[in-house]
Amino acid sequence: MLRGRPGRQTTGGNRLRTPASDAWDGSPNHCMPEPLGSERTSVHREQLLTAIDMAESELRRLGLGHARVSSLEGVACLDLPAAEAAGIASDPLRGEVLRAVRAAGFERVAMYIDAH
Repeated sequence: MLRGRPGRQTTGGNRLRTPASDAWDGSPNHCMPEPLGSERTSVHREQLLTAIDMAESELRRLGLGHARVSSLEGVACLDLPAAEAAGIASDPLRGEVLRAVRAAGFERVAMYIDAH
């Protein structure tokens, strides 16, 4: 994926490390964007994957079967079909979603408004 990138060509084969290639593990299952220069350890990664799995499991339990969770600096970003997204905007489901995602370890919860 990253081989044809212009920045790759400027390294001149010097094996320079880049945040994008260092972070990419090829996994299509979880989206974990992080700011450039952030430290990533295997422990942090495993904790984050566990939190994402827990949040998605709880969302399925609440009837949100198509929900996907990604993380951006401690914020759980929910990606839901529009029909499911409309339902979580008001209580009581809103409160249940917030409790479930926060219990998984996220400080804040956001929702993509351009979800499919």
